Amino acid sequence: MRVVVKMRTGSIAARKIARRWGLDRCEDHVVIDAADIHDVYRHLIRICYLTPVLEKILPLGLRVYDLWGRIGLAWVRWKVRTSRELTTENHGKSLNNGKKEF
Repeated sequence: MRVVVKMRTGSIAARKIARRWGLDRCEDHVVIDAADIHDVYRHLIRICYLTPVLEKILPLGLRVYDLWGRIGLAWVRWKVRTSRELTTENHGKSLNNGKKEF
């Protein structure tokens, strides 16, 4: 399957994208050779949202952000648990040892 994408921003953008991703181009068109529609979609996502460097580090970055999120959730759960334990221990006790203040 051969897909020709016209770059709205012109031939400079087409040249830049074609060079970056190793695609063919003709003036302000980028030519994508794909096996099926899924491959075309994958190419379009790469062209629109990624750079080659970003594409290489994306799997590692996703794992790091996943780990960061899990650590954050564990920290929040720990804070909530310790907060509940503190309020349960102090339940019924007043700060001034039972003395009334007027």
